[in-house]
Amino acid sequence: MTSLYLHIPFCESKCIYCDFNSYAGLDGLYAPFVDALCADIARGPEAAALARLAPAPPDAPLPAPIGRIDTIFFGGGTPSVLPPAAIGRILATVARHYDVAPAAEISMEANPGTISVDRFRGYLAAGINRLSMGVQSFNDAHLQAIGRIHTAAQAVEAYGLARTAGFRDINLDFIFGLPGQDLADWDATLRQAAALGTDHLSCYSLIVEEHTPLWLKVEQGAVQVPDDDAVADMYELCQATLAQAGYTQYEISNWSTLGHECRHNLVYWRAQPYLAFGPGGHGYFGGRRYWTILSPKKYITALARGGSALAGAEWIAPDLAMGEFMMLGLRTLAGIAPSEFAARFGRPFSAVYGPLATQLQGWGLLDVEPARDSVRLSSRGLLLGNEVFARFLPD
Repeated sequence: MTSLYLHIPFCESKCIYCDFNSYAGLDGLYAPFVDALCADIARGPEAAALARLAPAPPDAPLPAPIGRIDTIFFGGGTPSVLPPAAIGRILATVARHYDVAPAAEISMEANPGTISVDRFRGYLAAGINRLSMGVQSFNDAHLQAIGRIHTAAQAVEAYGLARTAGFRDINLDFIFGLPGQDLADWDATLRQAAALGTDHLSCYSLIVEEHTPLWLKVEQGAVQVPDDDAVADMYELCQATLAQAGYTQYEISNWSTLGHECRHNLVYWRAQPYLAFGPGGHGYFGGRRYWTILSPKKYITALARGGSALAGAEWIAPDLAMGEFMMLGLRTLAGIAPSEFAARFGRPFSAVYGPLATQLQGWGLLDVEPARDSVRLSSRGLLLGNEVFARFLPD
């Protein structure tokens, strides 16, 4: 199986914490962008160009062919700025050039408060079968502070409209550690989210990314964010509240009801191949990681001239591939299976990471259970995941 990531780089408004490759005020580029994206999809992953950009070592195995497409994800940006007809055209282009599984998961990110029930029905008819809506908070003051363009009431309304339209697989995104947020605020948001009965919840700790407007405000002392201890308390509250509400945590930041895990994200966490199209998209295929032109205008121009969208690529050496397999796999609550590690890399897990795993287990950060073929983060390790992951990556 292979997955597709399609990057839509447009937003109606840019949030102050966002460092994604997204742009507001480029409405005039929507139509030529869709033309360019369809041309990019038709060209495919450009194996020859990738080989030139990132030559494989002589002893590298031949890359596996592109498999049946099992998941497709429209990310951004805000893909729902494009009308359903444009989304349908993009998916029709994918279907012409790839073998898409009949039961493929096809997800799209959407912005609450700007979509009608007819628009939701249009996306469903176009082929979208899973929605991911960025709610972030049910506190209007917090939403306004981070530059969201919807209110809490509009987010609830959008969720209801999506259900009315016929969507049976909906994720809601939330952020904790927001400026001015305390434990009581976060508790209220979590309880309201759980009460809606959505299928999936993603809850992320705010990251103050360098050179974003939020970062500048924090650096200048104009805005304060909760400290690490407060954020840890919010995370533990999230775990307890969602477990009580019947959700199962299957990844550090993700909870779902039975059968509603995000199959596309599991591709990333299992270090499986995926193709990427659109400005600033990153793909992983044939032993290489590659990325496309960042600028929407330059991307459109390159494709309109029949050129390549590729901006760069790197060959993933075995030590990095093993480290990334560990880093990504340990994000899931299931962790990694040493038997799968050995099958993929041709080396026993114990020979590569045995001493490190024993050390991390001694510190209470890993649970290592050979009888269950399992290595996973402990409860404490979930709070300190980044420190664990860094130890598996090569210097």
